[in-house]
Amino acid sequence: MNFTLVALSLYLLFPQIDADQTRFEQALIKPQLTEAEKFVEKQKLLSLISGVTDFFDTNEDDLADILDEPVSERMYFDNLSRLTLFQQGDEQLALTPLPDGTFESVTVNTDVVVRRAFDSSKRLIEEVFWNNAANANEMHLFKKNKWQYREETKTLETSLYNSEGKEVSKTIYLYNDQGNLLSLQKTEENMLTYKGTFSYDSQNRLIAQEETVSDGKRTQVLRYEYTHTLRSSTPDMSFYEDGELRITEEHESDSRVIQTIYFDSSHKIVAVYQDKIKVEEKLIED
Repeated sequence: MNFTLVALSLYLLFPQIDADQTRFEQALIKPQLTEAEKFVEKQKLLSLISGVTDFFDTNEDDLADILDEPVSERMYFDNLSRLTLFQQGDEQLALTPLPDGTFESVTVNTDVVVRRAFDSSKRLIEEVFWNNAANANEMHLFKKNKWQYREETKTLETSLYNSEGKEVSKTIYLYNDQGNLLSLQKTEENMLTYKGTFSYDSQNRLIAQEETVSDGKRTQVLRYEYTHTLRSSTPDMSFYEDGELRITEEHESDSRVIQTIYFDSSHKIVAVYQDKIKVEEKLIED
């Protein structure tokens, strides 16, 4: 892939516009907005992003912080007076609906350029990360993620690629007809590093979760069992490590929990929590 061409395309599609770039200024309709009109346009922007906010990188600023005053802000419109680019301080966000019903977003800050592609159901299908350099020749791709949704098999596949385009990890999620996660498998460098299975009761409540974790040298099997009662909205829990019972949590009410930690067959610690504060603890020898 010609990264210089990609970077140039990004620049042409989503220019960092300032007063000196007159040809872009002339190409855009930028009405002078009153404070009330600016508020309305902010709400329009929020409504546009509402379907994809969950996919935004957690390392980026929260939307509330981006929209906070007194950072300078600019709004740019197309020839139909539709908002196409929002700039707040050093952050820029552009959303582009595509003719096939999909759309893309580009976010830019002083360090990173991120392009995200969404399908017609507003599900994330790809995101590509470049460093934000002074010129196009210095920009390079350093990470790419892909998502594949397979409706017929109720599976979702996500892949992570390095800067050379090599797949370094893949995660496969399997769901049932109710949308509950049934299994999850993750491979890194063609080695299975994680496998999880999940079970539910007739009310779609999680009742068991088993995880197999491997680092290539050691494999652990972790199992969580949940018992739903009328005493509390939080289920009781039993945790097993390689078949050995390690921790139990019994919820006597929504505010009172008894936790037992098993060290071996003859020693255990029992702790009582009231409103998430430990109020009692004792060592028991059998």
